[in-house]
Amino acid sequence: MSTRQAFYYVVDERLEGVASVLACRLVSLWGRDVHIFVEGSKGKQVAHSRSRVSHPRIFYHERQLEPCLPKGLPESTKWPAIVYSRMFAPRFLREYDRVIYLDADILPIRRDDQIWTLSLPHGLGAVHDYAVTHDSPFTGKTRAEWLTSIGVSSGRYFNSGVLIIDVKPWLEIDFPVLLCRYVESHGDSMRMFDQDFLNNLFQNTWSELSPSWNFQAVIFDIDVDKIFIPIFIHFSKVDKPWMGRFDKNIQDIDNLSHDYLMFYSRFHNIDIGHLFSERRIGRYSAMRYYLRKKISNFGIMLPKELKYRRKLDIIRENFLQYLKDVRSKNGFVDIEEWAASDEFRLPLYDGKFLRLPASEAIKSQLTAGTPNKS
Repeated sequence: MSTRQAFYYVVDERLEGVASVLACRLVSLWGRDVHIFVEGSKGKQVAHSRSRVSHPRIFYHERQLEPCLPKGLPESTKWPAIVYSRMFAPRFLREYDRVIYLDADILPIRRDDQIWTLSLPHGLGAVHDYAVTHDSPFTGKTRAEWLTSIGVSSGRYFNSGVLIIDVKPWLEIDFPVLLCRYVESHGDSMRMFDQDFLNNLFQNTWSELSPSWNFQAVIFDIDVDKIFIPIFIHFSKVDKPWMGRFDKNIQDIDNLSHDYLMFYSRFHNIDIGHLFSERRIGRYSAMRYYLRKKISNFGIMLPKELKYRRKLDIIRENFLQYLKDVRSKNGFVDIEEWAASDEFRLPLYDGKFLRLPASEAIKSQLTAGTPNKS
């Protein structure tokens, strides 16, 4: 190992193949080690014949993190207990100075080496969670009320899908004790579990990175990827790129990312076919979507499309206001200046969803090395 930096994933066996594909891309793009922690087998012997790769810079760890977790941690179907494991993995990565944790639903599409030398005074860099810029995950609670309920008084809240961690100060934190105390005092209000805990713990100390480092699904369609060209694209939504649930007629981030993942899984002979779950559409629904799309193409917006466009406008307005707030305070640690345009491309309506065709910058990154489609 020739460098003092690395990436790591924490996954269950179901997503081990996806992590392996992405690890290959990280090694190719970044030239750094990648560690994959595989959890959840509960002592069973699992076949890894086509879910792993043999590479000198990719390392697999089996069932190392579960014993680190305190018992009785709150969880949900969406946020199983494995999510807490990401904070314990640096215990097994002591040979590195700085590591980057990535969720398995994040596609790496370009490299920016400044991340290894950026100053992180308290050892943690992260990106704001854009799904809760002005909203709350609780029905009937304002954002301020929700943050108060989880013990976050700073007003800031980051997404834990990308974490830049300085290993030495991280290892000085007694996570098991602090996590148990937090669950005891705020467990009833936790909805995003480890993310809530980390935001409480680091609320005044985490260093804020620009959206490029965790380009989340909620901002896919508001045409801001020209302002912040994504480094890591985060599918922080139900439909993941490996599912294949996308209308092939519109080359948006979803569609191109599916092709990206499928190409590299075949290229590295990694089997992720068991994750494919194409959405089944009945004849009546397909006809209805087709008619809506045709009507939209004639410039007539039906109520459903109008509703979606108004919601998207609100998301964009909230995002731009957030940028103004960041600029008026400390800014981003990785970028000093950025320019937000007053003009935005409008997404297309496919009869069911609004979808923004990918910009040329995104296209070039997601199709780099993949064969051109005829």
